[in-house]
Amino acid sequence: MVGREQSVNEIEAQEQFEREKQAYFAMRDQLLQTHFGKWVAIVDSKIAAVGNSAVEVIQQVLAQKGVTVMYVKRVGFEDRVLKVRSVSVGWYDPDYDPPIPKITAEVQSPAMPMSQVQAEFVIDTGSDLTLLQRDIADQTDLWRIPVSEERIAGVGSTPQLRQLFLSLIRTGNRQVPTRVDIHDDIDENILGRDVLNWFRLTLSAQENLVRVEEV
Repeated sequence: MVGREQSVNEIEAQEQFEREKQAYFAMRDQLLQTHFGKWVAIVDSKIAAVGNSAVEVIQQVLAQKGVTVMYVKRVGFEDRVLKVRSVSVGWYDPDYDPPIPKITAEVQSPAMPMSQVQAEFVIDTGSDLTLLQRDIADQTDLWRIPVSEERIAGVGSTPQLRQLFLSLIRTGNRQVPTRVDIHDDIDENILGRDVLNWFRLTLSAQENLVRVEEV
C-alpha cells in the first residue's frame, strides 16, 4: 500500500513471492502443455499443488507444507480479469433501500493463529473474490503472505494488476483459505463467490433471513 512502511518479515515475504512468480513464468510453457486450465501453487520454485480452484490448491499447500508464501495461478488464464461490483451498506437493513444482506465472519492470517478478528461483510454473489478493508489486514497481519496477482476490475473501471494475500475466512464451523484483495478506499468488506460457493446460501429479504450453511 502507498505510504505504508513494511516490516522485515513483509519484505522477505515479498522477495519470496517474486521468486515463486518468476519460477511460475519460467515453467509456464511446459505448464500450458501439461496443466492448462488447472490451478497450480508454486512453492520453493516447484509445483506444490494442482487443483480445480485456488482454494483447493491453497488447502493442499497448507496441509503439506504449512503456512508459506506461494504463487497461485490458473494456467493459461494469466490475463483473466476478476470482477467486483460497487455495493451499498446493509444487513437486511431497513435503513437502506433496497436492503442488502450482510454477515459476520472471522478473518485470520495463517501465519498468525491468534490474530483473528470478527468483520462484517456484504454478501456479494456478483464478486469473483473477497475484498477486505485495510484495517482488517493490519489487525491480522495479512501482509506477510502474498500468494497471487490478478487483474481486478469493478463495474465500468479499468482493470488493475493487484497483489492478493492469503487469508482464512470462517463462518460457522467452516474455514476457507482464499486469496483476498486489500483496499484502503472501500467502506465495506465484501464476501465474494470464492468463499460463498463453499456454502449453501439462503437469502430472503421478505423474511429478513440471511443464512450461510455448510454443505
